[in-house]
Amino acid sequence: MLLKRMDYNGHKEEANYWEVSDLVFGPVNLIVGQNATGKTRIMNVLKNVTRQVAWQAPRLYHGETTLTFVQEEVGLFEYRLHIRDGKVLSETIEMDEKTVLDREGQMATFGMRVAAS
Repeated sequence: MLLKRMDYNGHKEEANYWEVSDLVFGPVNLIVGQNATGKTRIMNVLKNVTRQVAWQAPRLYHGETTLTFVQEEVGLFEYRLHIRDGKVLSETIEMDEKTVLDREGQMATFGMRVAAS
């Protein structure tokens, strides 16, 4: 699975609001820029969301993240996570624009991927 795109915003209503929009990745990526422009923050967002999904990190506290992947057998795969005050407000997984997980708070619905014959 190859990460293709990332969107993120954190602390939306606060003075330390930060966002990255439509960051597109290729097979190999080099992130460069001046000091204090967000390079480390981008890497931390990717690391923390990955750990959160894999249940390997303490809870995240704020942020809205969308990660788009591509995989040969599946096509496009999009993961969206919205966390506020340490609680998951929503979480969605779509495969080829079909929702397979739709979570709002503690309630979730699951869809099934049906293979074409």
